[in-house]
Amino acid sequence: MSLAFFGFEIMAASDILYDYISANKDRIQEDPDFLKIITLKYCDIVDNINRFNDIISLSNLVQFVTSAFLMFGVFFFIRLNPRNPVAHFMATNVLIQLFLPCVFGEFVKIKMERLSTTLYLTNWHDFDLRNQKSFLIVLGMTHGEYGLRAAGMYDVNIYTFIKIVKMASSWCAFIFTLEITNVNAV
Repeated sequence: MSLAFFGFEIMAASDILYDYISANKDRIQEDPDFLKIITLKYCDIVDNINRFNDIISLSNLVQFVTSAFLMFGVFFFIRLNPRNPVAHFMATNVLIQLFLPCVFGEFVKIKMERLSTTLYLTNWHDFDLRNQKSFLIVLGMTHGEYGLRAAGMYDVNIYTFIKIVKMASSWCAFIFTLEITNVNAV
């Protein structure tokens, strides 16, 4: 629930800033204070993402590790008993509990990339020299990739979800193959 609550707040703030910039592209050239407002709002969003990452990064790492082991166990159980509906229900639950944070992380990343692209597509090259320098600093900030992270090392996105599921299925296939080879050798 906390992931959804704060994730929606970050996504909404990003959407609001995106709409604000899109509606006022011409105002950036006329009013230098408008650029300051955009910069401050963008910095607030990035700060919220960083704070949120600090809060949930360890719990995301624990969730990823436990999900990998749970998936391994559930996939192995499904492999041994393919007609057991309980195993399929457990697999669905494990996949959903890992999929939800990854979807939120993907949405935050997409929204921040969209905001960065919108800022870049403004006519910043028509600014006076002072505003060009300020805007280039803002563009440099937006160039970084902002999204959710687990333990500050792993991105929380769909790609990570796919990697964890592939890793758990590979472990399961490897252990199952070893077990069959052992049974056939004896």
